Amino acid sequence: MGREIPAAADLPVPEYDDVKAFDVLDRIVRETLRIRPPLVQVMRKVITPIAVPNTNYVIPAGNYIVASPVASATDEKYYTNAEDWVPSRWGAGEGDGEDGQDKATTDYGFGATTTSARSPMLPFGAGRHRCIGEQFAYLQIKTILYVLLSRFEFSLDPKRGMPERNYNSMVMLPEGPALCRYKRRAGSSTSSAA
Repeated sequence: MGREIPAAADLPVPEYDDVKAFDVLDRIVRETLRIRPPLVQVMRKVITPIAVPNTNYVIPAGNYIVASPVASATDEKYYTNAEDWVPSRWGAGEGDGEDGQDKATTDYGFGATTTSARSPMLPFGAGRHRCIGEQFAYLQIKTILYVLLSRFEFSLDPKRGMPERNYNSMVMLPEGPALCRYKRRAGSSTSSAA
């Protein structure tokens, strides 16, 4: 994001509330999950018939409906320059980025999340059936990034760049390895309390 990160020796070991407040890392993680969500599809069984809005279609009970997180999250209808990685599109406290969708939240017992199943942002599913590990995943990913970025400098191999997406399984994988270079930051030691 264009900012210098202080040497690891200058950074404190983060506490839980510190990690939750890492706004820049939060934006980076959200945008990365938008562009490269872990799941290719989210499937639900229809229990009672569902009328498809603005059509004459009704999905009968017993059928399955599928939503594609990668399709909705890279749709220009919801995100300007949808294929571009733009972490700044996630404003502080905005659950669904720039798309203007319902940002109401609720806590199903595992942390406040956006209530609406209408959100195009689906890396953890949606509504009351969304992944209960979402809040822990954000905490874990941001902690790992904080530790790695405070101790190392990273760059992609310029010859390979970012690998293409592989959609051939339920979980999105890279087509090939993401080769990167890393270098220990000045002032960073090999041992860590984090």
